[in-house]
Amino acid sequence: MKNDRLMISGSAFALVVQAVLEKGVTARFKATGSSMTPTIRNNDVVSISPYKENRPKVGDVVALLDRDDNRIIIHRIIKQRERMFLLKGDGLWRSDGFFPREWMAGTISEVERNGTLISMDRLITDRIIWMSKLRLFWPIKILFKLKNRVDRFFGINIACV
Repeated sequence: MKNDRLMISGSAFALVVQAVLEKGVTARFKATGSSMTPTIRNNDVVSISPYKENRPKVGDVVALLDRDDNRIIIHRIIKQRERMFLLKGDGLWRSDGFFPREWMAGTISEVERNGTLISMDRLITDRIIWMSKLRLFWPIKILFKLKNRVDRFFGINIACV
């Protein structure tokens, strides 16, 4: 039923997610955008679990509370320098820069795509981290965009898991 959903975006959304995570509860929502393609795709449902005693580490896909823009960014940690972490979307050419641990609200614990749960353990491997660092996912992102345009043009919807 569509009426039982609350639609929030922008800074209000970031504040709600932050409040939920501060209570120690997992936040779940539909991701938009293609910066994490192919790991997380547009309209995948992601679960953010709060960091408790766990420390962020290279390879984690994290929810960053961008305090400059008051929004949530979900990207992968590709490098660590002392207490600063370099983040980058798998499907992006450039990194986001270094951010302090305090800006990280939690880690992506689960991805649901087309009703199928995908373990983050499967999505966090040394191979994927290196592929992201070397920008090898960027061409895949372009192919996904092309596939979506073809699907819309012909009025078809082919699910890719």
